[in-house]
Amino acid sequence: MLKGNSDAIDLNIPCFIAVNDAVSTDLMPSWTRYIFTGFSLIGSPTLLWYPPNWLAFMVDKNYIPHVMTTLAWLHLIGVAFTGYIFFREISKSGFWASVSALAYTFSLPVIYGLSVVTSSYLAGYVFTLLALYLIHTQKNRARHLNAVYMAFITFALVTGAFIQITLYSLGIIILYSFAVGFWGTESSPGDKKTILYLLAGIVLGIFLSAPMLLPMFAIASDTSRDFAALSISTIYESIAKVSPGMLWRLFSPNAFGHNIYLPNHEVGGANYVESMNSFCGVIVLFLAGYAMMIRRTPTILFFLSLFIGLVLITITPFAYIHVFLFGLKPVYTRATYFLPLAIASLAAIGGRHIEIKNDFSVRSVFLNPIWLLLLIAGIYIIPSKNYFFLEIIRGIVFISIFLITYNLLKYKKYFWHIIVICLVAIEVVWSGHLMTTVQVYPLMVKPKDFYPFGSPKASFPLNKRELEMYRVLLYGELSDKLNKTAVRRNNGIYYGYMSPWGYNNAYSSSYSLFLDKLTNQGIIDGLGRDVYFKAIPPYDKVANLTSVGFIIDSKDNKWRLVEDRRDKCLPRISLFYNYEIFENIDEAAHRLKSHDFPFKQTVILTSNLNLPVGPPDHDSSVNFLSNGNSKVTIEVRSKTPAILLFNDVNTKGWESYVDGTEVEIHKGNIAFRAIYVPQGDHVVEFRYNPPLLKLSLVISLLGIIVCFVIYYKKRNTRNRSIQF
Repeated sequence: MLKGNSDAIDLNIPCFIAVNDAVSTDLMPSWTRYIFTGFSLIGSPTLLWYPPNWLAFMVDKNYIPHVMTTLAWLHLIGVAFTGYIFFREISKSGFWASVSALAYTFSLPVIYGLSVVTSSYLAGYVFTLLALYLIHTQKNRARHLNAVYMAFITFALVTGAFIQITLYSLGIIILYSFAVGFWGTESSPGDKKTILYLLAGIVLGIFLSAPMLLPMFAIASDTSRDFAALSISTIYESIAKVSPGMLWRLFSPNAFGHNIYLPNHEVGGANYVESMNSFCGVIVLFLAGYAMMIRRTPTILFFLSLFIGLVLITITPFAYIHVFLFGLKPVYTRATYFLPLAIASLAAIGGRHIEIKNDFSVRSVFLNPIWLLLLIAGIYIIPSKNYFFLEIIRGIVFISIFLITYNLLKYKKYFWHIIVICLVAIEVVWSGHLMTTVQVYPLMVKPKDFYPFGSPKASFPLNKRELEMYRVLLYGELSDKLNKTAVRRNNGIYYGYMSPWGYNNAYSSSYSLFLDKLTNQGIIDGLGRDVYFKAIPPYDKVANLTSVGFIIDSKDNKWRLVEDRRDKCLPRISLFYNYEIFENIDEAAHRLKSHDFPFKQTVILTSNLNLPVGPPDHDSSVNFLSNGNSKVTIEVRSKTPAILLFNDVNTKGWESYVDGTEVEIHKGNIAFRAIYVPQGDHVVEFRYNPPLLKLSLVISLLGIIVCFVIYYKKRNTRNRSIQF
């Protein structure tokens, strides 16, 4: 079983469970209210539209971690297989393809993908390799088949991979299409028409992916972004600190976490976790450097350019583009995830050339480009010289064994091949082990370890009504493994929902404003997913306005009610007979957090209602008739007009109806849903219709039709020509 890291436990598994719950009740999974104050499932990458994930949606939800584990392992095998067939194609050697496939499969970006326990990273690596193989062998198939196959590969890549990885992958695929189209490969000349067919296939694949992409972009437009990192000086400072460390991670098997060997080092101490991993073995890196020095074939030139380009867009001001697109400073080094692909490709060609030439020159050893990279990185690491020299000695020992055994056994290649495979395996498998030791959670666990608080056996101490009307704050100090400093220990965690872009400040823009303005303390965590706070000033107002009615923890494998605070907070649905209008958010927030503001009697609106409410009806009532994910029905009884405040986040796609008539949703208390309800007894419905879903389904259907028309029309044309 794979337990994975905190992303898997805190986000991926809950998302899969939410979809599974919807499917099991014959509902289209579009929204879940269980993840923070609401999260759209439609438009979430790596979740609903990737066909292999459907297996997890059809089993009993207790087996979701098992299915996710199975899918993760199958994708890892897929990386090994697609890597082998691509590296074999470019090197024309089964052995050196095996060496590169081994190095790439156990490279740190791929092993990190395994630890997330979804397809989100691994699918990107599988289908990138498959697309490159399709492009390299395009002469073996008719052009229209290349277009159709590329369309389906693009669909799998877009729907199955982490969106940032997808964008990098598509960039590499498009560049390789142009390279092969203009300059060809070692075995076939260029064909510019091929470029058009391959690009057409990519466009068709994007059309097929429209049900994920269009709702995703619609949601993203209403999602908060962390632009604080966009300061030019901040980027330059980060580049100056991180870049040499990134180069060092090409050589260090503990590249995932410098703090194994460099606990006091500035970059190592920061340990940007998965944002800076690129190790795939020093021997493989040496072979890649060797390939750079031999004849300049189109394939070598492409992957050499890719290697240089990935380094430059990480350690130069081009990094600013990443931050602009993805919103956070640390994520720009994720471009280095594809360095092992460039290195392994070059290594396969370099290894094959060694056997063809059957000799190593002194020049090819001492002028290998990896020594220059090592020198640049070494200058930066010198202050921790003990660790630096330890790594240098390890690298020199491995390369020396490689060279010495080659010279001794070059006429007995079978034995030398065994030694090479063992050396590479020792490097990369050990590095993967080191990476998993840095993770918050171990890689291998028992199924019961998936569930929080040690899976207490006692029933949860709250009934359905209480859980419908109030939220629960989980109490407990964060462990030292999660937070190194005591300052960040808290007694409460609100878990946020996943941004369509990945790790952004992933709340709705209005909710992010609500959190920031009410506290002025920056309570949104750096990755934008966790909100840590205590239910004491100034955070008590956040808890009160977000319906935190209970604080719970567990002790001795039993649930424990720490505090019942229903008398302090708003329920999840409530009626108001007084409102104040503040179109300016700062003024609205200032009024909300003022001590004399009667938040239980007055709601803040940010748009003019122009309708009378009140006077207060003390006999009024409001109750849930149904409390679904994408449809909520509420019974309202009031002798006078009122405003119904529904304390779930207000985002695009939600519609409201009073007795079947659509009414406008206003922003209540900056971030929530408020509607006007006339006097009398009424049934109020909130329905979620994912933005642009219908249009995206039509576009996807058109893409499918075009794929079938191209495929069958060309096949019939070919059959008629054969008969003629």
